[in-house]
Parts: sequence; C-alpha cells; structure tokens
Amino acid sequence: MACEKCMDTGWVETNGFVRKCICQRKVSKEVIKALNIPKRYEDVSLENFLLLSKEHKKALSIVKSYIELKAFQKGNGLMFVGPPGTGKTHLAVSIIKEIYTKYGIKGYFINTISMLFEVKKLYEERKSENSLLKEILEVPILVLDDLGNERLSEWSKDIIHYIISNRYNDMKPIIITSNSYINTQNDLPSLEERLSPSIISRIKSTCKLVKIKGTDIRSKGKEFLEKVKQLQKAKREAEEQ
Repeated sequence: MACEKCMDTGWVETNGFVRKCICQRKVSKEVIKALNIPKRYEDVSLENFLLLSKEHKKALSIVKSYIELKAFQKGNGLMFVGPPGTGKTHLAVSIIKEIYTKYGIKGYFINTISMLFEVKKLYEERKSENSLLKEILEVPILVLDDLGNERLSEWSKDIIHYIISNRYNDMKPIIITSNSYINTQNDLPSLEERLSPSIISRIKSTCKLVKIKGTDIRSKGKEFLEKVKQLQKAKREAEEQ
C-alpha cells in the first residue's frame, strides 16, 4: 500500500520546502537486528520521544545537533545520566537508528551487564576469537546501556577499561546511559565509586554529559503514555501540513 503522504516517492513538500517523508525513517527488521536493538525499543525514534519537561526538550535538541553536525566522526560521544525511566535508552537507541538511516553508518546497542556476562561466557568456553568483543571494539558507534548501575568486579572493570580505552584511542564514539552521575549527587550514586579514574577520565574527555531528571515515565502507566504520544503525534502532523 502506497504512503498517503508521499505516494511512495519518499519526499513531501511543506511550505515550499521539500523534505524526506516520515515513511523513509522506518528501520527494517534486518537493520534492527544488525544494530542489536532489543525488541522493546524497536519502534522508538526521535519523533516519538516524550517531551515531558524542559530537560527532555534540551536533551532532544542536543541529540539532533549531535547527529546533524556529525560530531561522532570526531570520536565524540554522549552520556545520558538520570534516574530510571526518564528516556535515556530511548534517546540512545534513536541515535544509532537515525545515524544509520541518514548516513549508513552502523551502530551497536548492548546492555553493559549483559555484555560482561556474554564476554565472560565466551572466555570460559575458550573461544579462540571473541566475536562479541571484536564487534564492540570495531563497530563505528557503540551504545553502552546502564553503565555502572551495579557494583562491578575487578575483572568487569578491566573489560570496560579495555573497551573504552581502545575506542578512545581509535576515536570511535560511545553513547552511554547510566543511572549514576560521574560526580557524586545527592539523589544518585557516583560512577567514580564504581569505575577506575582512568575510565572516568576518558569518558569525560569524549562524551558530552546530558542530564535528564524527572519521574519514572514507565510508572505513569500505559494510558498516560499513549495519551502523551497521541498529543505529540497530532502536533507534529499539524506542523507538517
């Protein structure tokens, strides 16, 4: 069935300007798999990110500038910090989707604890080549989700140090999400308590810190979330007409 907005041309005209149709922003199942995006986040995008506060609007603006200015090409990353359920993972996933759609540059999403578990499992199985670790080191853009949200063993710290140091030296960006601030805050634990100073130093020198405070969006319930999504969708469609 043809797209009603562009009739499958891929382009629409709005107020005298031609822009890419929203149907072109859809990411295929194959791409979702290649980017290692979890099923829960298959449909997230910058367009459906919930703007519930000024901080959400600021964070979205930073992300859009990061993508448009191609800051990732210089090895620069972003670090989203704040309480659970404030949209950090949504933004991180949206970034690698958007960059792949716009520029054809591959990203790779992985939860930090899951990554450490899988890497350790491969080592214990005495795999001659750790394919997961190779992917994490070599992919153009890496998302490390939930970094430092749990206390880590020395082995885990060493693996994280190895990954961040190698990507830092190769000028390959990392997008990080964490419930912990780098420096101690009253409401959240400090990453400095959980990671080595050298890891923190590299993160601070390459990642722009984006703070997102607020209540847990997930705790609001599906009815609330759907209502906000519908309002934002209606607003976007009105602006595009």
